[in-house]
Amino acid sequence: MVAKRGHEPPNPISDEMIHPSGSQPPDTESDRLPLLRLVRGLVNDGMNLVRLEVRMARLEVGERLQRFALDASLSATGAAIVVIGVLVFVEFLVIGLGVLLDGRYWLSSLIVGLVLIAVGAGIAWMGVRRFAGGTDASGADDRE
Repeated sequence: MVAKRGHEPPNPISDEMIHPSGSQPPDTESDRLPLLRLVRGLVNDGMNLVRLEVRMARLEVGERLQRFALDASLSATGAAIVVIGVLVFVEFLVIGLGVLLDGRYWLSSLIVGLVLIAVGAGIAWMGVRRFAGGTDASGADDRE
């Protein structure tokens, strides 16, 4: 069956099927209010989420700084104990060499001191040369 011009064919879906129990089609003005509330709620929730994330990041940074401070203090304490151990070992070398030199502890102190100065100066010189970019740790020239 072909519909005539100006006459619409009957709609097989009735208004009762779309809006049961006699309700009217939704009013566009009244529908905007709940939508605006929903959008405001989403924006507020998003802002709260960002605030909480920033607060959590601050707490994490604070925890990491505390852990870093503890680790640094442990490392410094360990280094101080190593220095004390090295000093005791140097004293052992001075006394042991003094016994071998028939009680001439002044001479053993001089020898141990000069050896330590020479070793320290050599290591420092290598570091200065490496810092300046002249050579690598093996002493080979690494300049291109």
